[in-house]
Amino acid sequence: MIGANRTDLGVTYPPVAIGQIVFNGDRRGVVCRPFGATSDLDEDRHGVTVVSMTRGWFNVIFFDDYTECGYAPGEKIHNGSSQWTVTDVFVSQDVVDQLIAAHDNMEAKKRAAEKRRQRAVRALWDGDEPNLIAEYRRRYPWAITEKAEPKEHKRVAKNLRLDLNRNFPKIKFSVASKLSSVTVEWYAGPEREEVEAIAGKYQNPYSYEWNYADHCIYWESPHGRAMATVFGRVGHVFCHRDSRTKEEADEDTRRYIDELLQEKRAELVALDPGNLTEAERLQKSIAFYEKHRPKSASDMTDESDKAGKPKKPAAKKAKKSKGGAK
Repeated sequence: MIGANRTDLGVTYPPVAIGQIVFNGDRRGVVCRPFGATSDLDEDRHGVTVVSMTRGWFNVIFFDDYTECGYAPGEKIHNGSSQWTVTDVFVSQDVVDQLIAAHDNMEAKKRAAEKRRQRAVRALWDGDEPNLIAEYRRRYPWAITEKAEPKEHKRVAKNLRLDLNRNFPKIKFSVASKLSSVTVEWYAGPEREEVEAIAGKYQNPYSYEWNYADHCIYWESPHGRAMATVFGRVGHVFCHRDSRTKEEADEDTRRYIDELLQEKRAELVALDPGNLTEAERLQKSIAFYEKHRPKSASDMTDESDKAGKPKKPAAKKAKKSKGGAK
């Protein structure tokens, strides 16, 4: 065997020819079709087309399930040894033709099954769009309309916040919108998949588990258009869950910012007094971190104590009589 998985990791994948047996791990396959530019490089095997070391791909069909995979001769081998092993064994053209026919037949069956599934999906989301809109308005009376909020991404953010608060009333969600996307963040509480199940109807695609065809079908279906009319829709909804509680996250942030402030203040003290530009930059940086440092319970207590202290009564001035002191 001459393999692509050799000890010298700086080499490239070797060239192959039609009918040559290769292995991808334990899977045995045959090089069946060229893909891309080819050239006759192997003079010892007349009539056999070999791909160039720097150009083109070959498609390999495996014996076990007739699936097809690309093989790129001349490509650098990265990150350790390759899974590909190229042998010196060749099969006849009849075997190559049989593998291609089996692969094409399998792919035709897959396409037919996918079409049947898509027809079933269309039937699931079919219906009268005006009636669906009226039904969703009745079912979700709290949904903000386009008239109340004409900006689509803001309407989606408001509706999604209301939807999440109704489903998880004890969790505080941060919902921010920007152009064609909305980002949801929260601490602890529900898992990301639980929130995504609710947030899915606010974006295209509707579900994280659908394939591209499902996304397109849903987008164009009466059901999908009705949902977009009632709730609004953006291109993407990103859900980020922090496993810490809000208090734990704030404590970690305070600790990090306190270390930065200590470093910045030490730099400012040690700075040359004549370097006014750098001093101004450090002062702005310190002010920024002080502004964004989460307040602790003790900080809040100190502020409330200062706000609650009674003002000292002003000293009363002695009134002078009009006639003056007698």
